[in-house]
Amino acid sequence: MLGSGREKEMLGLLREILDAADISPKNIGYLEEISRALNDIVFDQTIQSYGKEESTERLQRYNKVSDLYQFSCFQDYYREVESLFLLLDGNLQTLKSVQIDNKEMKQAIQYIHENYAQNINMTIISNLVSFNYSYFSQAFRDYTGENFVNYLKKVRIGKAKQLLQATDDMIYEIAKKSGFENTKNFNRVFKESEGVSPVEYRNQQKVLSASIDQ
Repeated sequence: MLGSGREKEMLGLLREILDAADISPKNIGYLEEISRALNDIVFDQTIQSYGKEESTERLQRYNKVSDLYQFSCFQDYYREVESLFLLLDGNLQTLKSVQIDNKEMKQAIQYIHENYAQNINMTIISNLVSFNYSYFSQAFRDYTGENFVNYLKKVRIGKAKQLLQATDDMIYEIAKKSGFENTKNFNRVFKESEGVSPVEYRNQQKVLSASIDQ
C-alpha cells in the first residue's frame, strides 16, 4: 500500500498488526518478531527502492525503529513506526510521480526526434502526453535543461548538419527536410547556432574531410 495514496487503509492495517490489546498478553518475543518483520519486509525493502537517493530524516527514522529497545514504552514505538509509514508513503508517491513524468518526457523526446521535420510545437507535444501546457513547459525544461523551442531548434540544426556533410542536397531541400519553414529562416537560425552559414559549414566540412583523407 505504501505510495498508493491509501493512507487510511494502511494505518488501519498497522493498528491491527500493532494492537496493544492483542500484544500485551504475549511475551516480548512476539513483539520482537513483529518489529523484525516490519524492518526486514517493509521498511528495508522500501528504503532500498530509493536507490542512491538518501534522505536524512528517512534514514534517521528507519534507524530508530530498527531497535525496539530504544523506546521506553510501546506507544512511543508505535508512534514512531506510524510516522515512518506516513513519511515513506508521501515520499513514494512523490517518487512515483517523478517516474511517471520522466516516462512522459521520454515519449515527448522520442516524438520530437521522429517528427522534427513536421510542423510540431509545444501544444501538439503536451497534448500527446496529456499534460497541461504550462506544466509540460516546466517539466520539459526540468528534464532537458532547456526550453522546448531551443531543444527542437538544436535537433533540427543537428539533422541539417548531418545532411550538409553526407549529401549533395540543395540548401532549400535540407531546410525542408530539417523542419525549417523556409530557406531564409534556416540560414538565419543556422548561422546564429553555428557561427557560419549552411554553405560555409558544408565547405568547411569538405576541406576538413579532404585533409583527413590525405
